[in-house]
Parts: sequence; structure tokens; C-alpha cells
Amino acid sequence: MGFTAIISFITASLIVYALTTATAKNPLSHARLGLEECGLSPGEARKNKCIFDPIIMGWVPGRCHDADLARDFMSRRNWTFHRTPDANMNSKTDHVMGIHDLLAGDWDFLYVEPQFYIHQCLYTWKKTWRAAVDAAVVVDGYLADEHHTNHCQMLISQGPEREKNLYMKYASCSWGKHGSAGRFGWYRVIKGERVYRLDV
Repeated sequence: MGFTAIISFITASLIVYALTTATAKNPLSHARLGLEECGLSPGEARKNKCIFDPIIMGWVPGRCHDADLARDFMSRRNWTFHRTPDANMNSKTDHVMGIHDLLAGDWDFLYVEPQFYIHQCLYTWKKTWRAAVDAAVVVDGYLADEHHTNHCQMLISQGPEREKNLYMKYASCSWGKHGSAGRFGWYRVIKGERVYRLDV
């Protein structure tokens, strides 16, 4: 075996080792390929040209944002969003978050009356339908995850009474029309790290 062949063999071995190690340390790296993401904070999301989408209550890349539907969603009812979980859902005190602050997307958790979730489910399904009939509408990674549809089905069939909290989401946008990364299509940010939903 010549010197060049030995160097080639060592180089190839190191590349395979590096790729294997990277995948073992970060098994999600392959799932992120081909996805447009928003980052790890509202500031990064804005820098990445993402838009806060009230339909999913999270950040989405601009290509996956349906502005007309989001406006319609927000115009249907004046929901009251609270900063604390023990808030009286009928009160109008200073723990209530205004719509401007809500849409700025600089929060982690909010609380809302349970009926909001039915409203949200109906609009997420409407967005999915719009994507099916209009090539210009692209479904974000949160809606493309079957888990969300199953969750909505459960809420509508069993009632949303136990649901009160909203948490900020960061959804990806696939470069393919109907691409789905499953549970890796969206994430929460906790202590500066991406946290994907459990595979259940």
C-alpha cells in the first residue's frame, strides 16, 4: 500500500468516525437537514425573518406563515391571555397580557381559557386545508406533525377543560411542499436548548 493510499484510508476513516460521532452525540442533526428554522429566541427568530404566528402561538419561517388566516384567527374573538396560571380567567387586572405584547412573541408561557384550544384546532385544520388546495400555502413543521392533529381530535372529542397553558413554539418550514419532519418539525426552547416533544 503506497503513501497516498494510506493517507486516503486514514482520511476516509476519520471522516466516517467524525460523522458517526456527530450523529451519536446529536441524533437530530439529520432531521434538521432541509428545514428552515427560526433559532433559539424571539430575537434570533426575527433575525432569521421568522414571523410570530398566533395560530400555533409560535415562530414560523415567513414562507410558512399565512398572514390572511392569522388575521382572521385573531379577529374572531377577543381572548384574554394571562401571565400567571392562577389568574382568574374573567378578571382584567395587570397580569393580563395585551394583544400587542402577545403578538410580539417575547413570552414563554401564557394561560388562556380552555375553549381557545378548540378555536386554535379549527384554524390549524383550516390552514392545512388551504395548503392542500393552494400551492402558495406551505404548512409549518408544527402542523405537519401528526401529534398536533391527534391532540386536537382528543380535545374536541373529550373536551378541552384541562387545557389552560400555552407555550412558545418554534416551527420549521420544509423546503418540500408537504414535507414533515414529525416531532422534529418544531421545538420549544428551554434554557437555551431545543427541546423536541417526546416520541409518544
